Amino acid sequence: MSRTKISAAFMLLVVLIATSLATQPGVAFHQRGKVQSASLHPGGNRQPLDQIRGNARSPVGELGAALSCMVLLGNGALSAAQQQCAYAMKLDSGDPAPYKLRAISYLMQKRFEQARVDFKEAVKLDPSDAESRAGYAEALRAQGRFAEAISNFATAIRLAPNDPRMWNARCWTRGSFDRELPKALVDCDTALRLAPGEPDILDSRGLVYLRMGKFNLAERDFSAALKRQPELATALYGRGIVRLRRGYLSAAQIDILGARELDPIVDDNFFWRPLISQQCLTRIVMDSGLRCQPSKRHPSVRQKPSANSKTAMMANHIGTRAPIR
Repeated sequence: MSRTKISAAFMLLVVLIATSLATQPGVAFHQRGKVQSASLHPGGNRQPLDQIRGNARSPVGELGAALSCMVLLGNGALSAAQQQCAYAMKLDSGDPAPYKLRAISYLMQKRFEQARVDFKEAVKLDPSDAESRAGYAEALRAQGRFAEAISNFATAIRLAPNDPRMWNARCWTRGSFDRELPKALVDCDTALRLAPGEPDILDSRGLVYLRMGKFNLAERDFSAALKRQPELATALYGRGIVRLRRGYLSAAQIDILGARELDPIVDDNFFWRPLISQQCLTRIVMDSGLRCQPSKRHPSVRQKPSANSKTAMMANHIGTRAPIR
């Protein structure tokens, strides 16, 4: 999205759930990038709400449970939402919507295996739902399963080629893993053509440029994202890394520490391919980064964390903009 990027794109899926039901129950839900605003992406599916409302075989009890699950999820009452979704599943195990909604709640709690299982079931029940497919890909990505995540994001894009969230999610995934960077750039450029100026996508493209060593372009995109959304922690962090690598240590200090104030676990977004060494990270904490020199190695050299630190990171958040950035 925490401000962690539960996909460079994926979690744009959530916020409108509550507001649409509270004001006009027929409004479709979109997503939330790193769990943020839901108003920017016009191309998304009209599920699950329309799907639930139009499902003639759903009994009244199941319908109420599913809608209640949706409202609770949008209001952040995740445990209660999960209980309502489970009740809806009991009433109609063939309806994909409760599985999808509960999976979203698990993503928000960073319970990635549970999210994967529920999204997989939602996809099985409704293979045409691009959002469920992207959610499944997001859960895989968060577990470090890069190839499977990319394959499922590709399926989501085929299902919804005009939805910028899907392109952005795949761009962020490639950038966060530091793999297939030219393809990542194409993904982000496509997303920006569909949603010009969207800060979550600019953040993703900034990360790709940073991985490619194109620091001027990276800083431009990060700054543009922050101009539109000043509290976007991943963009502030990325710009700090750019400034660190360019030797602007005081400016880097301000950005990186500011990002950590917004999101104390922002570093975990880049767990699979850290942007700076653990030694450098420690120095930024201990002495504000003023004596932390940029590494001479590639900006995304893989670091091998200790078993304890790795376990802690995985428990909090592994490698995820999210959204459905």
